[in-house]
This record gives sequence, C-alpha cells and structure tokens, in this order.
Amino acid sequence: MMYNTIEVKVTDIRKAKLFKPVTTCYVIMCILFMAFSGQLKDVIPYMLLSTDSILSGKIWTLFTYTFVGGCCILQFVLSTIVIFLLGSYIEGQWKSLPFLLFIFTISVLSGIVWIILTPIFGKSGTPEFGTYCIGYAMMVVYGLMRRNLLAMIPGGTVNMLHFMLGLLAISALMTISIPLYLITFCGAGWGYLYLVMLKKISVKRASTPVIHTQSRGNKFVDLD
Repeated sequence: MMYNTIEVKVTDIRKAKLFKPVTTCYVIMCILFMAFSGQLKDVIPYMLLSTDSILSGKIWTLFTYTFVGGCCILQFVLSTIVIFLLGSYIEGQWKSLPFLLFIFTISVLSGIVWIILTPIFGKSGTPEFGTYCIGYAMMVVYGLMRRNLLAMIPGGTVNMLHFMLGLLAISALMTISIPLYLITFCGAGWGYLYLVMLKKISVKRASTPVIHTQSRGNKFVDLD
C-alpha cells in the first residue's frame, strides 16, 4: 500500500502510547481556554480569527484560533478526544517537531480558507471551532496511515480508512443544517494533501544517492 505495509489485522487504539508532549499540550490549552473563557475574555479576542484581525496585523490568529472551542460542549469534548487519541498515535510515528509543524500547517491553511469563504455565507465573524479542522485532518491522516488495519464495529470489522471516512460523513450530515460549519471539513482535505506531500518527499529522499566519506585529519576521502 502507499502509506503502510503492515499486514491486515484488527487494531486497538488503546495500545498506542498516550500523553505525547505536543498532543497533550495542545489538548490542555484547548481545555483551559474553554474552561476559563470568562476569565480570559480580555485575551480571547486577540486569538480569534477574522478578516479584520488579519488586516490589522494579527497574523498569529491564523494559528491561535484553533485553541478556542465552539459553544457546544459535547462537540468540543468529542473533538478533543479525537485529537488526543489520534494525535498521540500520529505524533508517536512522526515525532514531536514534525507533528507540531503538521498542526500549524493545517491551522493556517484552514484559517485562510475560512477568511476566503465566509463572505459567501454572509458572515465575517470569527470561527470558534478551530479544533474541528485539526480533528478532521487527523482522522484522514490516521485512516491513511492505518488503512491496512481493521476497526471493530457492531456486526463485524471495517477498513480503518473507510471507518474514518464514515465518521467524517456522519459529522457532515450532523452539521449540514449550518452550511457555514462545513468549512471546517477543509481540514480533512488539507490532511490528505499533507500526507501525500510527505510521501513524495520521502520517495525523493530515498531515491537520492548518498555519498559516504571518511575523515582523515583535515581531508575527506570518497569511499565510493
């Protein structure tokens, strides 16, 4: 397969090591800003993304808006759990710095999409569901990375990638009544493109010949 060569078997996400540094810090930040939104009312406006904030030079809001959860507690809890579980696995495979770059890239690209598309929906306010973009991206990446594995569902098993796509479809149906929320699913698309880009970079590096040298004093001797 393109993203994984592990033999097909039933997987259990509980076997993944949790509490990875970047994932844990990100989830804690989201929880803190959600729990203390009232006390941080003077700080949160500087974190929310909007066309006005970008025009006024608050470029950092393309990333910080993802820490501010939506008004629905249930959706916030579900998205946070998804990020914690899937993020722990992905970070364990990629290591912390590349995973942090992944979160930052998805945040910025999804924020740009928000700025561009919100006028179409007649709204120019701030997105208070940035965690959803990150969660959807992780669902796609996790599904692709473990596409050879099977997820257990009532009545049998299903391919992990199909399972994640099914969850995305259900989420889309649940939010279709509010078209504006569909913008958050751009995170899934960015997650797919990000993984494809990583694959191409990996293939290119693997095909690049490596010249081995050995040091002798101040001189290097070509061993090839």
